[in-house]
Amino acid sequence: MILKIKINTDNRHIITHYKSRVKKKSNIKQSSFKKEKKNETTKKPLIIVKNYIKDVIINRVEKYCEEKGYTYSKIDGIKVLYDDGFALIRKSNTSPNVTYRYEAKTKERLEEIENEFNNLLNKLKKE
Repeated sequence: MILKIKINTDNRHIITHYKSRVKKKSNIKQSSFKKEKKNETTKKPLIIVKNYIKDVIINRVEKYCEEKGYTYSKIDGIKVLYDDGFALIRKSNTSPNVTYRYEAKTKERLEEIENEFNNLLNKLKKE
């Protein structure tokens, strides 16, 4: 038996396609496929700054993360990794701004991450 799966950005389409094939072959009930709860996330806001300040802000965010002992990635900005979410701060390559996005499993945790990094970014923007 060969099962062909088409990779698509619409996960619901893949699961529906998979469910219909499985149901025909093995009579598995569709209720056994549960939809996962999505994480809480921010919209993608930005801070408008002068071009020469973008690098300074990203470097200071990295230094802050080092001082706090956070686990982070430097691919496409600074992405702080938590067990229950992340904070991503990156500079735009095409316009004079810094964008940020936060995600967490709960709304309360999202607010904690937002508060910490929004306060830091506001402070850095004023310097």
